Amino acid sequence: MRHPHPPRGRRILLAASAVLLAVGGLTLPASALPNAAAPQAAAPQDGTAGCGAPAGLASGEHTVTSNGQQRTFRLDVPEGYDQDRAHRLVVALHWWHGTSADVVDQGFYGLEPRAGGSTVFVAPQGIDNAWPNGDGRDVAFVDDVLNISQGRALRDRALQTNGCQAQDAPEPAPGSGGHVRTEYTCRDGYPVV
Repeated sequence: MRHPHPPRGRRILLAASAVLLAVGGLTLPASALPNAAAPQAAAPQDGTAGCGAPAGLASGEHTVTSNGQQRTFRLDVPEGYDQDRAHRLVVALHWWHGTSADVVDQGFYGLEPRAGGSTVFVAPQGIDNAWPNGDGRDVAFVDDVLNISQGRALRDRALQTNGCQAQDAPEPAPGSGGHVRTEYTCRDGYPVV
């Protein structure tokens, strides 16, 4: 039986993940989506200059070759996209047995209506409406929208914005399947973990 909505806990986790991605305040270059140049970090929506190039793709469904397979994703570029203004990027993964269209229909976990045209949204489609990551194919697919170096840049941007003290942030060994939890000392009321 197909569930139209993820369980409450899973929705909160996915929405929180999307919010974390939004914190980075990325500028969307003309071709910052799969198989393209990396987005550049930018200041929050305070009039900071954007990339100066028109959006490379229009809103809708797109296909990209990732790890030898054709993969699809839904893209929503804000109406009135301004190439001279920084835009945030949110990558929202669907739930188990959900689809990228479900994510779009729910307003990217409710974030899109609140974004006020400041954010580019991407909803990748999992194989068989899931994310089993066989042979690392899903990680490779997400790395083609946003790779680990860009993830580190997002983390560093959040640390700077929240006034955190610099410290070593160890990472698990590649392929270990583990994780490392790092707590930072930041401005009161702005914790980063």
